[in-house]
Amino acid sequence: MPTLSVENLKETLKLFNLDKCFGDISKYAERCIQSQKQENPGSTNMPIAITRCQFNAIARKLPKILKFIHAQGACSRMFITGCELCDGRLLDVVSEESDESEEELKEEITEISEEEKVEESQKTSLIR
Repeated sequence: MPTLSVENLKETLKLFNLDKCFGDISKYAERCIQSQKQENPGSTNMPIAITRCQFNAIARKLPKILKFIHAQGACSRMFITGCELCDGRLLDVVSEESDESEEELKEEITEISEEEKVEESQKTSLIR
């Protein structure tokens, strides 16, 4: 089985269009792979790495989730890589990175869903 690389993970995140939902998701790729290698040297798992990248991106988009996880002392257990709060950075710094409101995020998710439906119908019409 080939070793999972940062570039391979980044390409896979783009292939699954996760960069459209989580614009900055690829910046967590290297740290997620490193944490996997520390836990289980010589073995990395693509689905686990993708999930960890998604979770890190969500936690940064919704600072209340990051604050809750940190308050529970669960950053490492929840695979939060480079927790800003653990590093002594203020939560305001985290929320500045997340400048989209919940309503904007919902709209963005809806637009992506609609785009995917259009793409799927185009594929189906080509098959027929």
